[in-house]
Amino acid sequence: MLTMTRIKWMISLAIPVAIYFAVDSTVHPKMPLFFAFTAWAVTVWALEILPAIPVAAALTFFYVLGEVAPAKVVYAPWSSFLPWLCLAALVLGDALEHTGLTRRMALRLMLLVGATYRNTIIAMMATGMFMAFLLPDIMCRVIIFVAIAHGLVLALDLKPTSRISSAIIMAGFFSATSPGYGFLTGTEMALITASIATPVIGPVSWGEFALANLPFNLLYCAMSVALCVYVIPGKEHLPQEDHLKEVIHKRLEEMGPMTTTEWKLLGVLIVAIIGLLTQKFHGMPGTFVYAMVGLTCYLPVLNISKPENFRHLNVGFIIFIVACLGIGAVAQFIGADKWMASLVLPVMQKLPPSLSVLAAYCTSAAVNFILTPLAAVSSLTAPMIEIAQALGINPKPMLFAFLNGLDQYIFPYEYALYMYAFTTGYITARHIMKGLAMRMFFTGVGIIAIQVPYWRFIGIL
Repeated sequence: MLTMTRIKWMISLAIPVAIYFAVDSTVHPKMPLFFAFTAWAVTVWALEILPAIPVAAALTFFYVLGEVAPAKVVYAPWSSFLPWLCLAALVLGDALEHTGLTRRMALRLMLLVGATYRNTIIAMMATGMFMAFLLPDIMCRVIIFVAIAHGLVLALDLKPTSRISSAIIMAGFFSATSPGYGFLTGTEMALITASIATPVIGPVSWGEFALANLPFNLLYCAMSVALCVYVIPGKEHLPQEDHLKEVIHKRLEEMGPMTTTEWKLLGVLIVAIIGLLTQKFHGMPGTFVYAMVGLTCYLPVLNISKPENFRHLNVGFIIFIVACLGIGAVAQFIGADKWMASLVLPVMQKLPPSLSVLAAYCTSAAVNFILTPLAAVSSLTAPMIEIAQALGINPKPMLFAFLNGLDQYIFPYEYALYMYAFTTGYITARHIMKGLAMRMFFTGVGIIAIQVPYWRFIGIL
């Protein structure tokens, strides 16, 4: 009799084999092997057959042993900023947890907005909208809001495996990322798209981008809030929710006034964020400055984090991050991105304008399963413009829909900043997949039912 575990193993092996024989090898002889290896890892992650970190390590070994790409390509992400930024985030997260600083900040936030779960989630998203307007660095926003959400689950003593803890961490993540697509300066992807499109279709102004995208983005943010309030938590509620204000006051009293260590940690955080934001003034990579400042928590002069605490950090998660980034690096090396574009683009050219815009959204959402958003923007922006011109329509709506698709993901490996949220240890993938799938579907419906008529109304489609 087949057990569920055996069935999952059979699926995890059958899908890669089927993909291996289905993929065209004429573009690159290692293309079938790349998709087979990648499909195996993705399937195992999705079915939770094995721990994510060993699977991630095995995937990089498969790429090298199978000669899909040279080792220098597979392991190139180790030289990028993200692994070291995550290491600093783990150190700072450990310090924030042990000093109680984020607990204090989160409890103060809840009191400020009325000490209810729903009001807290709405307040985080409203603050995220304001921050997206003022602070163009999406990574910095993710660091700030995930830290606040992490402090909230710690302050309320929530279990790491609970649905409500996953909902709160995702609320912090959504607050940092969802508002970004309402502003041209809200995400790196929008800026890269504009820079690629400008030589062909002319500049995209900040006001024009906001006029075209901000109204729908407000609905998108509201939907993200609804997912965190109603869908992801399921039937779970905050403990002692009926008298939460009293509980919060009591816990703040138990914490007492801010300690010297908390003040020092707050100073380190401020310096780290300033270093991240002032790259153009000091000339050093801001993300590496942030990472270096974060590691100063171990210095004896500060004495914020204890060296012996380092062994308890989930540093293995960095292997998972690097392996996921390696998927995009290998895909670009063998030309998988261009091959996928060659399959999709001829189909899109046969569609009417409104459906071609929806197809642009679906394409980017689908490509996210293989490429990182930055890789997708770099490889598919120009072809999207070509299709729009062939259809005789303004390329901007197609590009805007394409950008919305880049913010759709289900599995952690699809987006580096999404993976960052998992460093808290208080988010479980299976709790949020349903909500993310719903957001992906309803965003597509919203584009065809709301955005397309709106773009026609303002005259850009």
